[in-house]
Order: sequence, then structure tokens, then C-alpha cells
Amino acid sequence: MQRKKLFLAILATTLLVGVVSAALIEWFGRVRMTATVKQAVLLDEYGYDYVIGETATVAGGESFCRYHWLQSQTSVPVALKFITAFDPDGVGIIVTYLTALLHQFGTGVAEWSTEHIHKGAYSVKLTTVTTDDIARAYVPFGSTTLAEIGKVSFWTYVTDADNVYVRPWVGIYLHTNPSVTLEQWFADYYAGSPNVFYIQAEPCYTDGYSGDFNVWQYWDSEGSHPLKWLGLESPDDPYHGPTLQEYIEGTAVTKGFASREYGTLYVVGIKFQAGYGGTWKNFEGFVDDVTIGNEPWDLELFPENTPFTIEPGERIDFFICYKFDLLIKGGTYHIYTTVIPSS
Repeated sequence: MQRKKLFLAILATTLLVGVVSAALIEWFGRVRMTATVKQAVLLDEYGYDYVIGETATVAGGESFCRYHWLQSQTSVPVALKFITAFDPDGVGIIVTYLTALLHQFGTGVAEWSTEHIHKGAYSVKLTTVTTDDIARAYVPFGSTTLAEIGKVSFWTYVTDADNVYVRPWVGIYLHTNPSVTLEQWFADYYAGSPNVFYIQAEPCYTDGYSGDFNVWQYWDSEGSHPLKWLGLESPDDPYHGPTLQEYIEGTAVTKGFASREYGTLYVVGIKFQAGYGGTWKNFEGFVDDVTIGNEPWDLELFPENTPFTIEPGERIDFFICYKFDLLIKGGTYHIYTTVIPSS
């Protein structure tokens, strides 16, 4: 009887062990991936959790701009848009987002346009009425030498408003100081400073032919018909002017157009201009799709809350411009710009 009880105990234990060993496994295998992820687009080299702080003192009726850039770090296009918020409300404040600063003098007009576009959603329209008018798009630089830029190209579209063969042209402000602004450049220029330099190129002197009307045409500082450049030191001989590369390397010195090589000079800014003087009367033209060095600098306006695309690896340099109404109430205003993904 005792042996029978022992046998039953062993049998029960065996059955119990069998039930445990038959439990289902939870997986056949496992892979652990540790991924380090980069944010797809950076603003001024910063990620989403960093707020860029800026301050300014301004009076009603005045305006100013601040420079920023977006940098894509991804291999796919990204749709973005700017949104603006105010604290307190933004009555009397206008905020715009653009890639060039537009200047106009006399009755000349520089404006963003959708009439004729070579790339993107906007171009810059430049018009004149008299020969003294000026209209231009200006791109500031700083701490970049002319040699580092190396070349400049742009597209123009000209209507036959007054049937003259002039085209928007390019000018480069240069200085020995890497941190000079355009205002400081002009102050030094009028003071007779030896540290101020300047060169410009007009398409009509490239090879004696300035192109056709009502079509987009390409002008560059290289290629088979490179632009010819004159400077403050140059003789009035535009058809024999040196190329940009000759100014950079110093060959313009031996040709009698410069006193030194220009490659180590710093670029204060580059302008794309219509006017002034001579045959610049009743002109209407457009500039778009600019390339400075190897970087595209598309002349573009980004309306608030309107999607635009940054391409893989692309960098977009832009300005946030603030304009204050003459009658705005005095006080402290917080103006917030946020770059958000656009679905």
C-alpha cells in the first residue's frame, strides 16, 4: 500500500513537470536596433527645442531685417511653411520672409512678381521710368572672400517696353574688412578709404549682344561668353574688361583694370540692378534663379502660412523683415516666427 502511494506521487510529479515544459515560447529571436536620428531640417544649425532670441530697438515707421538659414539634412524633399505670432497682438506690424532685400530710388520699382518666373513661385521685377531711376535686389554677405565665391550667374527676362538692349546687371561690393555692412562700405567710399573696392558686369558687354526680348536668358561669369567686369579702378573700356576669375587671380592688374588681386577681398554684398543713366528709361525686366558660387540663391518670397519645399541637402538663406506702422503704440512686442512641416 505504501509503494502504491509512492508510485502515484511520482506519476503526479511527472505530469506536473510535463505541463510546465510544454509552455509556449514568446519569440524565436530578437534584433535590437539603436538608431541615431538627425532632425530633417535645421534652423541656423539648431533643432526644434532651441529658441533663437533676437532684440532690436526701433521707432514707429521704421523697419529692419534679420538674416537666417534653413539646412536640409535628409535625402527627401521637405515641405515647410512660416507661421507668425505676436504678444501682444500684431496690429501695426508686418513680417515678411524673403531671400533678397529690394531697394528702389527715384521712380524705379523693385517688387516680388508672379508675372514671369524662371524658378520657384516668385521673381524680382525691376522697372524704371527715367534714366536716373534705380531698382535692385540686394544680397548681403560677410566674412566670405571673392575667391571663395568664385562665380556668379543669374537669369533675366526683359520685355520690349522701350526697345532698348539693356539688361539687369550684377555688382559686387568688396572690402578689406570681413565685417563691414553696406552702409559702412558707402561711408568708407565717400571718405576716400583705400579699403573699398567694387566691380560690376553688364550683359550687353559680354560679346556685344544682349539677347532677345520676352524670353528667359542666362548670364554667368564663366562659360563660353563670360561677363566682363569693370571696377572703381578700371578704365572705361567695358568690351575689354577682365573676367571675374581674372580679378580673383590678379590678371586684371596686368591688363590695367585693377591695382591688386581681388580674390582675398571680402564680399559685402551682391546686387542685381536695373538703371541707372544712359538708356535706362521705361525699362521692365525680371531677375530670377541666381547662383552665387556653387550655391543656388533663388530670389524668392515666402508668404506666411504658404508651403514651400527644401530639397535634399539644400540650404535656403533668407531674411525675416519687420515693418512697424508709423502710428504703432509704443511698448515691447514679442514676435514669434516658427518653421513648421506642411503636410
